[in-house]
Amino acid sequence: SRCGPARGTGFSCRSGKSLTPVTGARRDAASTARPARTAAVRPASSPASSAAAAPPAGSASWQNADRARAVLNRGMDPQLYPAYREIVGPPPKASQLSGNAAGTGQWFADQHEALAWLDAERANIVAVANQAAALSPAPVASVAWELDQALVRYFHIRKHWSDWTSVCLAAAQAAVKAGEPGAEGAAHRHLGMMRIQQRRFADALNHLRYCVALLRRAGDRDEEAKTLGDLGILHAHLAEWDLAAGYFDQALVRSRECGDRRLEAYVLNNLGLVLSEQGRFDEAVEHVNRTLEILAGMGERLELSNTLESLGTIYHKQGDYPAALDCYERCLVTARRYGDRYNEANALRGLGVATGELRGDVAARPYLEEAHAIFVSLSAPEAQDVERLLSSTVG
Repeated sequence: SRCGPARGTGFSCRSGKSLTPVTGARRDAASTARPARTAAVRPASSPASSAAAAPPAGSASWQNADRARAVLNRGMDPQLYPAYREIVGPPPKASQLSGNAAGTGQWFADQHEALAWLDAERANIVAVANQAAALSPAPVASVAWELDQALVRYFHIRKHWSDWTSVCLAAAQAAVKAGEPGAEGAAHRHLGMMRIQQRRFADALNHLRYCVALLRRAGDRDEEAKTLGDLGILHAHLAEWDLAAGYFDQALVRSRECGDRRLEAYVLNNLGLVLSEQGRFDEAVEHVNRTLEILAGMGERLELSNTLESLGTIYHKQGDYPAALDCYERCLVTARRYGDRYNEANALRGLGVATGELRGDVAARPYLEEAHAIFVSLSAPEAQDVERLLSSTVG
């Protein structure tokens, strides 16, 4: 839900992840970061030591050994690039993809087809990432971090926490061996994003602060700007609004310096939500509407559903339930169109709570039950939030 006792925050880890602010011990564990401080110590769960090597090609975990070897030989399976393009659009940096992958392969009819292919090949892809990290000659090692970067949006949509962790750790391990601090930093950023979504805030802080140190050493200002935005999300989840706004302000300046329009939209959306928490609703709506304009100009699709949910969150907080319902319904349509089950569940949760405000618990319950089922299927912690909402409803 968006307002009331079980309200979520709606803050986006670049693809629409919304979590609930926490208090007490979990906040204390993760509230030590400040914008001016970054830890230069590798997290205790260092990927260089904790990522297990995959079994050799041909073992049971390689569903298709020929395909796995082809991925290693070419740098990337030619079908992965079209799947990536269908989900996230053109890569921000051409160097993220190696070999001839960008110009080959069969394009998918739509995102549902691309997601289905990635679902079917997930075990292969994870095995390839681990095998690349274990082998680590220079041309092969980069496969691990290319897969990590290419699959972030997929894992945001599908979760698969264990596989996502495995790919990130493989990428970081390979980057350490190859002496690539930028790639290692990006892997830690993805681990931090994941831990935020899992509500493991102390772990998230550890990864993100280490990431900033690595990226500054690598001189990667664009990726550093994204990480500053993620630190803003972390503090927003802890209801530390001033700290969150400080990180978002830094990330917004950097995004404009780098010309990264997608990042600018992402930061404006999150900054708008912080402003709404501070009671500055007109400014909040202005920021989120600006986000919608940028996304429309880019032809961005997946982020659109998250931004519509954010706008619904702001109207909901203001008590404008009809306007909130309209935004949640549009979010639901968009999320379903592009196979984003997580934002589908978020939209259903918002619809349930807003409907409850207008028409009572009986009308709200079907939305909440459907949201709960999806969150459970994704092993998302929001399932517990919706379960509490259901237990408080009548009917």
